[in-house]
Amino acid sequence: MLAVPLEGDRSLALQPSLAWARAWSDRWILQGSARAVLPLDDLDLGEVEVAAALHHRWTPWPRRVFPGVELVARTPFLSGEGDRMQWSVLPQVRIGLTRGGHVALNIGIEAPLSDQDWDWRGHMVLLWDFADGSLFKGW
Repeated sequence: MLAVPLEGDRSLALQPSLAWARAWSDRWILQGSARAVLPLDDLDLGEVEVAAALHHRWTPWPRRVFPGVELVARTPFLSGEGDRMQWSVLPQVRIGLTRGGHVALNIGIEAPLSDQDWDWRGHMVLLWDFADGSLFKGW
């Protein structure tokens, strides 16, 4: 993936990643990911990130709001002052948009748990499981 910054003085970054998921039951889903952030202009400013998220599916109906929480650990290639490992927590909700649940909106707020130079970050992702249908199916 190629990340394009929307503000600040950051550059384009290449972000290779690996993700997995496991359904523990009909109600609980555990997801994990690992990625590297590799800025194209200065690789020394990159970082490695590992995340684990737990989602609760309280009803079988996919067009609902489902809560979740994610724990994120980041390690910058070059550490400045403060913690080498940076931890954050991301409470979130998944909002099913289609009748089949293959299109959803995920919204969350990331809060730092260690010595980071930011107070919070907003996240919003449009999810589309294209194997279950087209983007316009089931609205």
